[in-house]
Amino acid sequence: KYLQEQNKSFRSAPLLMGITSGLAFGSKLTFFPVLSVPVLTFILIREMPNRKKIKNILISIAAFCLIFFITNPYFFASGSEPVLGIAKNKSTYCFQGIAYLKSLRFGLGLPLLIFSSLGFLLSFKKEKGESCVHDKTLVIAWVIIFYLFISQFALHFGRYILPIVPVLIAVGVGFWLKPSRIRILNTFKTMAVIFVVSATFLYGMAYLSLFWKENTRTLAGEWIQKNIPAGATIGVTEVPWQFQMAPLDEDQYQLKVTGYDLKQLKETQPDYFILSSFQSGIPPVPKQMPPERSRFWNEFKESTQYRPLISFRQPLSFAGIVFNQSGASEDLIYLNPTIAVFERTGLPR
Repeated sequence: KYLQEQNKSFRSAPLLMGITSGLAFGSKLTFFPVLSVPVLTFILIREMPNRKKIKNILISIAAFCLIFFITNPYFFASGSEPVLGIAKNKSTYCFQGIAYLKSLRFGLGLPLLIFSSLGFLLSFKKEKGESCVHDKTLVIAWVIIFYLFISQFALHFGRYILPIVPVLIAVGVGFWLKPSRIRILNTFKTMAVIFVVSATFLYGMAYLSLFWKENTRTLAGEWIQKNIPAGATIGVTEVPWQFQMAPLDEDQYQLKVTGYDLKQLKETQPDYFILSSFQSGIPPVPKQMPPERSRFWNEFKESTQYRPLISFRQPLSFAGIVFNQSGASEDLIYLNPTIAVFERTGLPR
């Protein structure tokens, strides 16, 4: 709004920008992309003297720091712990730009991603007679900064890219809803909007339906309790985690953690072995499948030590339409991983 106004005499703007940026940072949005908003805002105003630009930027930074101190005093009161925590949990450098584009594809659905991205880019086309597009420049600059910043780290989850989604959709949809002088173009825009809204509705409902359907982990846990006798040994590749594995009663069964090592599995020889989509190549397979898991799965399939007993799968579907999830981020597969139960070959019944 500040960039759209011809009169830049709104004196409290630097202070308000700093305060809102500080609040955003306190809400776990990333430091550099958040602080870049007030800084870029004043840099983009060509008619403002450089001395005033620097003054306004410093005011925004001061307000940013003050409001963050007020809302998050524990960050400062805990001394060096936050810095040590950041150093301990830091991620190595590895550009993940393509991976985040794929996350947007699976998160939004391909029609909405193409629709909003195309509209986002075309909305920055300068209209005839338009003298200033500073506000649009600020928006696209922030999206690019955030996208490049978050893509620098090896640790990758689809949810990390969420902050750009509202901006991408809001600006992108604006182009498609803007009337054109060409009648056929207006008709095309209307048809595109109807198609994308319909496709996105079906895709979104497919995910929502997973919450009213029986969860695959629950189904697998109930079956295991009813059909696997108490005292049996059950092998797993890692300590069971609630988002990846069926609930297993450790008082009722003997759990054997083999790791992703077929040799270890042959040595322990549990009666049953359980895998999920997160530990094997069983669809839907998440994008971040480590090489050791893929190797183990290939070796496990070739081995005749275990045979498939039963699997529990809840495909992503709605109104008879099934959507492909393989290659999606782990975040989107937590809802419905496939759980497969294997039985040791020759196990007496």
